[in-house]
Amino acid sequence: MLLGNRVVHHLAYVVNDIETAVQHWSSALGAGPFYIIERIVFDEMSHKGGPCVFDHSAAFGQWGPMVIELQQIFASAPPSLTSCLIPGTPPAINHVAYLSPVPEQDSADLTAAGHELFLHAKFGPVEIWMHDTRTLLGQSIEVHRQCAFLDDFFRQIAGAARGWDGKNQLRQWKAT
Repeated sequence: MLLGNRVVHHLAYVVNDIETAVQHWSSALGAGPFYIIERIVFDEMSHKGGPCVFDHSAAFGQWGPMVIELQQIFASAPPSLTSCLIPGTPPAINHVAYLSPVPEQDSADLTAAGHELFLHAKFGPVEIWMHDTRTLLGQSIEVHRQCAFLDDFFRQIAGAARGWDGKNQLRQWKAT
C-alpha cells in the first residue's frame, strides 16, 4: 500500500493571489494565521532529471488539525512541469504532502507504482519529491524529508493558531 502508514501532513492549493486566498480561508473557514515565504529559492531543482523553473510563493496556515499551503506560481517551465503544478483552473488542489523519515524509499515506491517523479528540489535542510498522481487522485503527492527544520516550522504554525483572534491573517515568516 503506497504511503499507507503515513498521515497526510498538509493540503496545498494553487491560487491566483495569496493575499485574496488567505483572506477567504481565514474569514470564511477560520484557517490561519498564514505565514508566507516569498519567492522560494531552491538550491537544487530538477524536473524529470532536467532543468526547470518553479518560481512561487507559499503561505502556510492551520485549519483545525490540517495544515493548508496556498501557492501562487509566478513562472514555471517546461510546460510538462506546469501541467503537474497547476492541474486545473486556480484555485485548485495542487498536492497532498507527507513528511517521511525515508523519503527516497517512498519516492521509489511511488515510481514503481507508476507515479512518475516530476520534481525533486532542495533548499537548506528541506528536500521534496513530487509525483504525478493526477490520474489516481486528481493532484500530485509531495514527499518531504522529515527534518528538525520542518518539525519546528510546522510547530510554529500550529502554535500561532492556538487562541488566534482572526487578526493579522497574513504574516511574514521569520526563522526563530
